Order: sequence, then C-alpha cells, then structure tokens
Amino acid sequence: MRPRFVLPGRWGRIGLESPGARRRSAKRLVESALGRADELASARGELRGRIETVAELAATSGAADLYFALEIADGVPFPAWLTVYRLDAATLDLPALGLERLTRFLSDSLDGGYEPMTPAETFGVVRHAWRRPAGGPADDIGEMVEVDYWVAAAEPARIARLTFASPMIGYQDELIDLFDAIIGTLEWPVEAAHYN
Repeated sequence: MRPRFVLPGRWGRIGLESPGARRRSAKRLVESALGRADELASARGELRGRIETVAELAATSGAADLYFALEIADGVPFPAWLTVYRLDAATLDLPALGLERLTRFLSDSLDGGYEPMTPAETFGVVRHAWRRPAGGPADDIGEMVEVDYWVAAAEPARIARLTFASPMIGYQDELIDLFDAIIGTLEWPVEAAHYN
C-alpha cells in the first residue's frame, strides 16, 4: 500500500503511468485551477508546461505518485508539489545516504527488537532540506526549496522518500513547518496479506 497523508488546501494527483496519462492529468488539473476561459489560454499553457516538466522528471526518476498544490486556502494560490517514491530497503545503502537513524530503526524492527505501541511510533523519519539553484535537468523549473523526508515503517520493513518542492524560496522556514505538519499526518497501512 501507499503511504497516506493529509494535504491542506486543494491538491491534484498527476498520473505518472505514461506520457498520455501525464498530459491528461496536467490538463485536468490546470482546467480545475484556471477554468476554460479563452483569455486564460496562455496562462493555462504555461502552467500545463510546468506541470508536465515536473511530471516527466518524476516519472523518469521512478516516482510512484505526484501531487500538485492548487490552493493552500480558498483563493490563495500555493505553488508546490509532492513526489512520492516507494523504495526497496534491501537495495539502499542508508548509511551512505546519511540515514543511519533509519538503518537503526529498520534493523530493530527486523530483529524483533521493536514493538510498535502507537501508529506514530511505527515510523522513523529523517528530513533533509535545501535550496536548489536553477540549472541542471530541471532548468525550466527554476530555483526551489526542496525538502526530502525519508520514512521507514516497521512490520514489515518498508521505506519511502517524500519530496516536497516549491519556488517560494523567501518562505523556506514556513514551508518546512507546513511540510513537517503534513508528514505528521502520515499513515502507512500494511496489506492484509501480511497479517495472515
């Protein structure tokens, strides 16, 4: 199953399965945000192009899900997105990634030394935040605040990376607070098959 979380305001999910799914999802999301009025055609085209660029990068990097924010509150636009990667814990060198805390968490859970008491205690989370300059493969996107949350869940051992990004670089601290709050809502249900 996928990690679940609460996204504040209004967000839309972009299908990553194929180029056609990405285009259709981007078109629906843009029309939901801006409507279909003729005078907004160029704005829709620009926004659709930005969403399709991010969706292509997400798809080629192996993302499982991509969500775009439309509004943080009614009438308050919020340029941000969330990319979700479900990863194979067995193939990751967590210490090399600076994720020793998750290594310990997964090791304890696999060795039977971990007994979850509440849903909040069944997760290990490590946050990395930075400002990414314009340039590189995402040059069309521009300068960004990016925040990665590496999430490990026990019984069975699972790992995911949730990456938030926003061009609102002047609000880095506020964005991190918001993204931390979203991660605070995270649940990662286990398939029923694991209990049989």
